[in-house]
Amino acid sequence: SVLSPQVIDHSVKVARHYNSLQEVGLAARSRSRIFFMRNFNNWLKSILIGEVLEKVRGAGSQQVSVLDLGCGKGGDLLKWRRGGINHLVCADIAAVSVDQCESRYDDMKKKSYANEKIYSAQFISADCTKVEPQHLDQLTEVEP
Repeated sequence: SVLSPQVIDHSVKVARHYNSLQEVGLAARSRSRIFFMRNFNNWLKSILIGEVLEKVRGAGSQQVSVLDLGCGKGGDLLKWRRGGINHLVCADIAAVSVDQCESRYDDMKKKSYANEKIYSAQFISADCTKVEPQHLDQLTEVEP
């Protein structure tokens, strides 16, 4: 196929959009037109995460690592915590979202009980459609 000389990198537009979104808080989100759809979506993800982790553990895996592509601001961090995983790699195209995700993770760790084991995590800001998975670990440091 022949590419136009003005090929637009849509990933830049997507990252710019998500990086420009302001945090509005729970009260404003609860007034959103899609509030109930988001709740349903989160409930469904909780069920799917639980079922998949059960199958992974049923196959003999005791140490579970997860790659969360499109992690956003970290809305699934508690789902992974409830799932009892060992390591989470959070990747998103929007650097601001990844920073917020890391901040949420740090807050979650601070608020946890002293004897509670919280999974380790990595946070990567990258266009994962352009980075091969084996090179993701070169983009960030592992959080102990």
